[in-house]
Amino acid sequence: MLVATFYTPNADGATWGTNPYLAFDLVQNGAGSVNANIYGLWWDYGDHSIPLDPIDYDAERTVLDQYCRKLTFPATGLVGLARGNGGANTEIEVKFPTMMATPAFTGDSATYLQVNGTALNAISFDYISQQSARMIGTLSSGTLAGNAVGICNVTTGNTWSVLVDVGF
Repeated sequence: MLVATFYTPNADGATWGTNPYLAFDLVQNGAGSVNANIYGLWWDYGDHSIPLDPIDYDAERTVLDQYCRKLTFPATGLVGLARGNGGANTEIEVKFPTMMATPAFTGDSATYLQVNGTALNAISFDYISQQSARMIGTLSSGTLAGNAVGICNVTTGNTWSVLVDVGF
């Protein structure tokens, strides 16, 4: 007896389509051992569809990453360069591999990020293109001088992730 539970990816705001399809392929060799190949495919019957062929895994990963990708930065990892405006807000360019269309962003807590050692307490995204976006970070204290450049990185002991999602 084979029992399986089917889960769709956990991505807030993502449209993973209707009528998901799951295929099981069980193969037994002469020694009695069994190999199980399981393919999970999602598609959307609306205006767009994701072209999937479950046999070519590397090509599929490349295609799927153009629709939805989670970027994870390690502790003390560089997120981008920050440009000051003389106030509490800084502009940080976040780059990512080219997406299929202009994506939406969902980021972890701003408190996991810092600019020149000063924690951020809020972030937002704008000027989003298929391969970069501007992140506006609000410093928890102090300012970054106008046109001064700072380093935006992840605080020690934390990781920071952002979900880049086209939403087809």
